[in-house]
Amino acid sequence: MSVMKKKGKRKIREEPGSLLLAVLIIAAVTVGCLIIMEALPYAESAHYQKALAEELITEPDEQETGDGKTISTEADDQSGKLRSDDNIRSEASTVMTEVYPEKMYRMVDWDALKKRNKDICGWICIPAIGADYPVLKSKDQEYLHLDADGNYRFSGSIFTWSKSDAEIGAAHCVLYGHNMADNSMFGALDQLQSGDQAYVYTPDGCCREYTVYENSVVSKSDKIFQKGWRDENRKQVLTLATCPSRWSDINRRIVNAELTLLKR
Repeated sequence: MSVMKKKGKRKIREEPGSLLLAVLIIAAVTVGCLIIMEALPYAESAHYQKALAEELITEPDEQETGDGKTISTEADDQSGKLRSDDNIRSEASTVMTEVYPEKMYRMVDWDALKKRNKDICGWICIPAIGADYPVLKSKDQEYLHLDADGNYRFSGSIFTWSKSDAEIGAAHCVLYGHNMADNSMFGALDQLQSGDQAYVYTPDGCCREYTVYENSVVSKSDKIFQKGWRDENRKQVLTLATCPSRWSDINRRIVNAELTLLKR
């Protein structure tokens, strides 16, 4: 009898520890599920955007001349030195109407894009922050949570808005995008510095190079978001706008960039 009593007491002592372990396991599983649920939309968006770019963008080293030869920025001699930018431009100009600056003379399949969505009006690439997305023409911010195919996606699209200057290539144009936690879309605008470039491609075959000159936070009712805003010191300005944080909708972070080069 005494042995049995001892075993019973031992069992009672072990129960609180087992209960605590069970609670910790349940908490860990719950936290893990929440993390996965939080990360899944970002992963899906990244996969979608990458696939879109791979399908519709032809990079310089993938472009072919009329006789089937490939334009490449690889080394042209055994020493491994890259050809000078002037030489690349001179060679490429024989097979293209114009060439884009640096490595940005890529080609966009506008026919395929327009078949996907007639609202696609451009493509923006910002090398400094890895942004590389189609631009959608929005009437009432409908692309805040719609992707380039018009399907729901939490990250939405980069878009123009009819209540602001929305014509790419005009004296002023505003592009909006989400401030995403993984720095996708316009989540890394705060990292852009004066001198960084943004390249905007349009269906008319143009590539516009804009150079950043201002990065600041303003009220969302600032006059820069009103139609007709102009910078008297600059001919063409591109404004990139997003929320300054993921928890505030009072202000907007804006990056202003001036047109510095136009190639067709």
